[in-house]
Amino acid sequence: MKGKHHRGVDRTVAILESVARRRDGLTLTELARALDAPVSSVQQLVYGLVAVGFLNEDDRRFTLGPGAFALTMQTDWRSIAPISHELVEDLSAELGCTMALGLLVGDNLMYFDEAGSDPAIEYYATSRSRRPVLASAGGKRLLAGLPDFELQHRLRSLSERHPAGEVDQFLAELPEIRATGLAYGRALEDILAVAAGIPGRRGKPAAALIAVGSPASMVGRIDDVGAILLERIRRHCVAPDPRDERFTDTVAQPETGSVPWESLPHHG
Repeated sequence: MKGKHHRGVDRTVAILESVARRRDGLTLTELARALDAPVSSVQQLVYGLVAVGFLNEDDRRFTLGPGAFALTMQTDWRSIAPISHELVEDLSAELGCTMALGLLVGDNLMYFDEAGSDPAIEYYATSRSRRPVLASAGGKRLLAGLPDFELQHRLRSLSERHPAGEVDQFLAELPEIRATGLAYGRALEDILAVAAGIPGRRGKPAAALIAVGSPASMVGRIDDVGAILLERIRRHCVAPDPRDERFTDTVAQPETGSVPWESLPHHG
């Protein structure tokens, strides 16, 4: 069957192509002008692409998001984070557990590399499947790195689709995650995990380095594993030059400050 143009598809592709040409991104007005379309029509598509991680919004300008880069990560994930597969393998052998790299794509965590012997982690890393962000150590570490205004927006969205207690639990853990640089949780059912942030452009977290294992293998040493992750990241994962166009921000501002409790979803 021959291909047939669809206005929604054509506009979506045009949005992504237009944004990709501009390193500093485009505003809604600029995108509407580029597409010769009403702002109201473009706005719905743009915010839909933000929701699924294919666009980032920063100060009302839109740039390519991690979802767009995830499509090509099978061969080069350094467009997301400055870390080698060799380091991931070395850590797996040294720590005796499975290692994974995770990326925040929309409101989900996506594994994009792994080393070790856990078949479930290997499956999710090779299939690029999206995982619930609040239930995972990697997801919580990346959420904690978001600027407060973006974190509020994400949590409101997540509260509509996640169990009520998950947002409250994350908010309770947030100060410690930001203070220590580590998040704890479960990568999958019956798998404990600890995650540290990998710096992207301008040194802000772009991806999560995650160590996972059975409760029997992780209990009693998970803090030490986390400390090793932080040390290896400091030693090997040098933040890329912000002039290098291969790298994209997944975090817009430093992870400082506090999130006003009254402005976030709260479930008693």
